Amino acid sequence: MGVSTEQAGRLNGVMNEYWERRADAFGFDTKNDTIEEMKARILPHLPREKKKILDVGTGTGMVATAAALLGHDVTGADFSPNMLKEAERNSAKYGVAPAYIQANALALPFADDTFDVVISRNVLWAIPHPEEALLEWRRVLKPGGLLIYMDGNQYYHYFDEMARKDRELFIRLRGTGTAHWIEEGEKDFDSSACDEAAYDLPLSRFDRPHDWDEKILPQLKFDIIREDICRPQALLRYGVAEGASTSFLISAVNGKNL
Repeated sequence: MGVSTEQAGRLNGVMNEYWERRADAFGFDTKNDTIEEMKARILPHLPREKKKILDVGTGTGMVATAAALLGHDVTGADFSPNMLKEAERNSAKYGVAPAYIQANALALPFADDTFDVVISRNVLWAIPHPEEALLEWRRVLKPGGLLIYMDGNQYYHYFDEMARKDRELFIRLRGTGTAHWIEEGEKDFDSSACDEAAYDLPLSRFDRPHDWDEKILPQLKFDIIREDICRPQALLRYGVAEGASTSFLISAVNGKNL
Protein backbone atom coordinates (compact mmCIF):
# COMPACT_ATOMS: atom_id res chain seq x y z
CA MET A 1 0.00 0.00 0.00
CA GLY A 2 1.26 3.44 -0.75
CA VAL A 3 1.50 6.40 -3.05
CA SER A 4 4.03 7.34 -5.68
CA THR A 5 7.29 8.99 -4.68
CA GLU A 6 6.15 12.22 -6.32
CA GLN A 7 2.79 12.17 -4.54
CA ALA A 8 4.43 11.32 -1.21
CA GLY A 9 6.75 14.29 -1.59
CA ARG A 10 3.81 16.59 -2.28
CA LEU A 11 1.80 15.28 0.68
CA ASN A 12 4.77 15.53 3.04
CA GLY A 13 5.34 19.10 1.94
CA VAL A 14 1.71 20.07 2.52
CA MET A 15 1.56 18.42 5.95
CA ASN A 16 4.91 19.79 7.11
CA GLU A 17 3.92 23.33 6.15
CA TYR A 18 0.52 22.89 7.78
CA TRP A 19 1.94 21.84 11.16
CA GLU A 20 4.59 24.57 11.07
CA ARG A 21 1.85 27.19 10.64
CA ARG A 22 -0.39 25.63 13.26
CA ALA A 23 2.23 25.23 15.99
CA ASP A 24 1.59 28.41 17.97
CA ALA A 25 -2.19 27.85 18.01
CA PHE A 26 -2.20 24.11 18.58
CA GLY A 27 -3.58 23.02 21.92
CA PHE A 28 -1.63 21.86 24.97
CA ASP A 29 -3.25 20.90 28.28
CA THR A 30 -6.66 22.29 27.26
CA LYS A 31 -10.08 21.67 28.74
CA ASN A 32 -10.69 18.99 26.08
CA ASP A 33 -7.23 17.44 26.36
CA THR A 34 -5.44 17.71 29.70
CA ILE A 35 -2.03 16.52 30.85
CA GLU A 36 -3.66 14.59 33.70
CA GLU A 37 -5.90 12.76 31.23
CA MET A 38 -2.89 11.94 29.05
CA LYS A 39 -0.96 10.58 32.03
CA ALA A 40 -3.94 8.41 32.95
CA ARG A 41 -4.30 7.19 29.38
CA ILE A 42 -0.70 6.05 28.86
CA LEU A 43 0.08 4.90 32.41
CA PRO A 44 -1.56 1.45 32.11
CA HIS A 45 0.51 0.72 29.00
CA LEU A 46 3.93 1.80 30.29
CA PRO A 47 6.33 -0.21 32.45
CA ARG A 48 6.40 0.97 36.06
CA GLU A 49 10.19 1.21 36.19
CA LYS A 50 12.02 4.04 34.44
CA LYS A 51 12.41 3.39 30.72
CA LYS A 52 13.95 5.11 27.72
CA ILE A 53 11.05 6.40 25.60
CA LEU A 54 10.88 7.97 22.14
CA ASP A 55 7.81 10.07 21.34
CA VAL A 56 7.60 10.25 17.53
CA GLY A 57 5.76 13.26 16.14
CA THR A 58 5.74 14.88 19.55
CA GLY A 59 4.06 18.09 18.37
CA THR A 60 3.56 20.45 21.31
CA GLY A 61 4.88 17.83 23.71
CA MET A 62 1.72 16.46 25.34
CA VAL A 63 2.77 12.81 25.36
CA ALA A 64 6.45 13.54 26.03
CA THR A 65 5.58 15.77 28.98
CA ALA A 66 3.13 13.25 30.41
CA ALA A 67 5.66 10.41 30.12
CA ALA A 68 8.38 12.53 31.72
CA LEU A 69 6.06 13.39 34.61
CA LEU A 70 5.58 9.65 35.09
CA GLY A 71 9.33 9.34 35.66
CA HIS A 72 10.64 8.15 32.29
CA ASP A 73 13.67 9.26 30.25
CA VAL A 74 11.95 10.81 27.24
CA THR A 75 13.08 12.01 23.82
CA GLY A 76 10.56 13.85 21.66
CA ALA A 77 11.09 13.96 17.89
CA ASP A 78 9.24 16.11 15.38
CA PHE A 79 9.90 17.43 11.88
CA SER A 80 8.53 20.91 12.75
CA PRO A 81 10.93 23.36 14.44
CA ASN A 82 7.99 25.51 15.53
CA MET A 83 6.30 22.55 17.21
CA LEU A 84 9.53 21.70 19.03
CA LYS A 85 9.83 25.26 20.38
CA GLU A 86 6.30 24.99 21.74
CA ALA A 87 7.06 21.57 23.22
CA GLU A 88 10.11 22.85 25.09
CA ARG A 89 8.12 25.74 26.56
CA ASN A 90 5.22 23.51 27.51
CA SER A 91 7.38 20.90 29.24
CA ALA A 92 9.24 23.61 31.15
CA LYS A 93 5.93 24.78 32.63
CA TYR A 94 5.66 21.38 34.29
CA GLY A 95 9.26 21.25 35.46
CA VAL A 96 10.39 18.48 33.10
CA ALA A 97 12.81 18.59 30.18
CA PRO A 98 12.51 15.83 27.59
CA ALA A 99 15.24 15.91 24.96
CA TYR A 100 13.56 17.42 21.92
CA ILE A 101 15.11 16.92 18.48
CA GLN A 102 14.11 17.66 14.90
CA ALA A 103 13.77 14.40 12.97
CA ASN A 104 11.84 12.69 10.19
CA ALA A 105 9.59 9.89 11.46
CA LEU A 106 10.81 7.70 8.59
CA ALA A 107 14.53 8.40 9.12
CA LEU A 108 15.24 8.65 12.84
CA PRO A 109 18.80 9.63 13.89
CA PHE A 110 19.22 6.78 16.37
CA ALA A 111 21.04 3.47 16.36
CA ASP A 112 19.17 0.19 16.19
CA ASP A 113 17.68 -1.09 19.48
CA THR A 114 17.97 2.25 21.29
CA PHE A 115 14.60 2.63 23.04
CA ASP A 116 12.53 0.54 25.44
CA VAL A 117 9.31 2.21 24.26
CA VAL A 118 8.31 4.03 21.08
CA ILE A 119 5.10 6.00 21.46
CA SER A 120 3.17 8.29 19.11
CA ARG A 121 -0.11 10.12 18.97
CA ASN A 122 -2.08 10.98 15.84
CA VAL A 123 0.91 10.51 13.55
CA LEU A 124 0.43 7.42 11.37
CA TRP A 125 -2.72 8.69 9.63
CA ALA A 126 -0.73 11.67 8.28
CA ILE A 127 2.14 9.65 6.74
CA PRO A 128 2.07 8.70 3.03
CA HIS A 129 3.98 5.45 3.71
CA PRO A 130 2.82 4.26 7.16
CA GLU A 131 4.34 0.76 6.87
CA GLU A 132 7.77 2.33 6.37
CA ALA A 133 7.22 4.43 9.48
CA LEU A 134 6.38 1.34 11.54
CA LEU A 135 9.50 -0.43 10.25
CA GLU A 136 11.65 2.56 11.21
CA TRP A 137 10.12 2.70 14.67
CA ARG A 138 10.72 -1.03 15.03
CA ARG A 139 14.37 -0.51 14.04
CA VAL A 140 15.10 1.86 16.94
CA LEU A 141 13.02 -0.21 19.38
CA LYS A 142 14.72 -2.91 21.42
CA PRO A 143 13.64 -6.54 20.93
CA GLY A 144 10.76 -7.09 23.31
CA GLY A 145 10.21 -3.35 23.59
CA LEU A 146 6.81 -1.69 23.41
CA LEU A 147 5.21 0.17 20.54
CA ILE A 148 2.32 2.32 21.76
CA TYR A 149 0.37 4.55 19.44
CA MET A 150 -2.86 6.49 19.40
CA ASP A 151 -4.66 7.26 16.15
CA GLY A 152 -8.11 7.55 14.61
CA ASN A 153 -10.37 7.61 11.57
CA GLN A 154 -10.77 11.36 11.26
CA TYR A 155 -11.14 11.25 7.47
CA TYR A 156 -12.85 7.92 6.88
CA HIS A 157 -16.00 9.87 6.00
CA TYR A 158 -14.45 10.63 2.60
CA PHE A 159 -14.83 6.96 1.67
CA ASP A 160 -17.61 5.50 3.83
CA GLU A 161 -21.28 6.51 3.69
CA MET A 162 -22.07 5.67 7.32
CA ALA A 163 -19.04 7.62 8.53
CA ARG A 164 -20.19 10.58 6.43
CA LYS A 165 -23.66 10.46 7.98
CA ASP A 166 -22.17 10.21 11.48
CA ARG A 167 -20.08 13.29 10.82
CA GLU A 168 -23.06 15.25 9.53
CA LEU A 169 -25.15 14.26 12.56
CA PHE A 170 -22.33 15.24 14.92
CA ILE A 171 -22.11 18.68 13.31
CA ARG A 172 -25.89 19.16 13.58
CA LEU A 173 -25.95 18.15 17.23
CA ARG A 174 -23.09 20.46 18.10
CA GLY A 175 -24.54 23.33 16.08
CA THR A 176 -21.21 24.17 14.46
CA GLY A 177 -19.77 23.97 10.95
CA THR A 178 -17.02 21.49 11.69
CA ALA A 179 -16.53 18.03 13.14
CA HIS A 180 -13.11 18.97 14.57
CA TRP A 181 -12.69 20.02 18.17
CA ILE A 182 -11.43 23.62 17.97
CA GLU A 183 -9.73 25.16 20.98
CA GLU A 184 -10.12 28.83 21.89
CA GLY A 185 -6.89 29.91 20.17
CA GLU A 186 -7.70 28.02 16.97
CA LYS A 187 -11.15 29.32 16.07
CA ASP A 188 -9.91 31.12 12.95
CA PHE A 189 -7.35 28.55 11.86
CA ASP A 190 -7.78 27.31 8.28
CA SER A 191 -7.48 23.51 8.18
CA SER A 192 -8.42 23.16 4.51
CA ALA A 193 -4.89 22.23 3.34
CA CYS A 194 -4.79 19.30 5.77
CA ASP A 195 -8.36 18.28 4.94
CA GLU A 196 -7.59 18.21 1.22
CA ALA A 197 -4.31 16.29 1.64
CA ALA A 198 -6.05 13.71 3.83
CA TYR A 199 -8.07 12.49 0.85
CA ASP A 200 -4.86 11.15 -0.73
CA LEU A 201 -3.33 9.75 2.46
CA PRO A 202 -3.60 5.93 2.36
CA LEU A 203 -4.90 5.36 5.89
CA SER A 204 -7.91 7.62 5.36
CA ARG A 205 -9.48 4.78 3.35
CA PHE A 206 -9.46 2.15 6.12
CA ASP A 207 -11.87 1.41 8.95
CA ARG A 208 -9.16 1.24 11.56
CA PRO A 209 -7.87 -0.49 13.55
CA HIS A 210 -9.56 -3.66 12.25
CA ASP A 211 -8.98 -3.19 8.53
CA TRP A 212 -5.34 -2.12 8.69
CA ASP A 213 -3.50 -2.03 12.03
CA GLU A 214 -4.61 -5.48 13.20
CA LYS A 215 -3.40 -6.92 9.90
CA ILE A 216 -0.16 -5.03 9.29
CA LEU A 217 1.32 -5.17 12.80
CA PRO A 218 1.64 -8.99 12.93
CA GLN A 219 3.15 -8.93 9.44
CA LEU A 220 5.83 -6.59 10.78
CA LYS A 221 6.53 -8.88 13.77
CA PHE A 222 4.61 -6.87 16.34
CA ASP A 223 2.51 -8.84 18.81
CA ILE A 224 -0.59 -6.81 19.71
CA ILE A 225 -1.19 -7.10 23.46
CA ARG A 226 -3.85 -4.44 24.04
CA GLU A 227 -6.31 -2.28 22.13
CA ASP A 228 -8.36 0.53 23.64
CA ILE A 229 -11.01 1.47 21.08
CA CYS A 230 -13.45 4.37 21.45
CA ARG A 231 -16.45 4.71 19.14
CA PRO A 232 -18.23 7.92 20.23
CA GLN A 233 -20.21 7.95 16.98
CA ALA A 234 -22.37 5.18 18.48
CA LEU A 235 -23.67 7.75 20.99
CA LEU A 236 -24.91 10.05 18.24
CA ARG A 237 -28.08 7.94 17.91
CA TYR A 238 -28.89 8.99 21.49
CA GLY A 239 -28.20 12.68 20.91
CA VAL A 240 -24.76 12.68 22.58
CA ALA A 241 -22.09 14.48 20.54
CA GLU A 242 -18.79 13.37 22.03
CA GLY A 243 -17.16 12.54 18.71
CA ALA A 244 -17.75 11.62 15.09
CA SER A 245 -15.19 8.90 14.43
CA THR A 246 -13.33 5.96 15.96
CA SER A 247 -10.15 6.58 17.93
CA PHE A 248 -7.90 3.95 19.43
CA LEU A 249 -4.72 3.11 21.30
CA ILE A 250 -2.67 0.03 20.45
CA SER A 251 0.12 -1.56 22.48
CA ALA A 252 2.33 -4.11 20.75
CA VAL A 253 5.51 -5.98 21.64
CA ASN A 254 8.42 -5.82 19.23
CA GLY A 255 9.32 -9.38 18.24
CA LYS A 256 11.82 -8.57 15.51
CA ASN A 257 14.53 -10.90 16.80
CA LEU A 258 12.26 -13.66 18.06
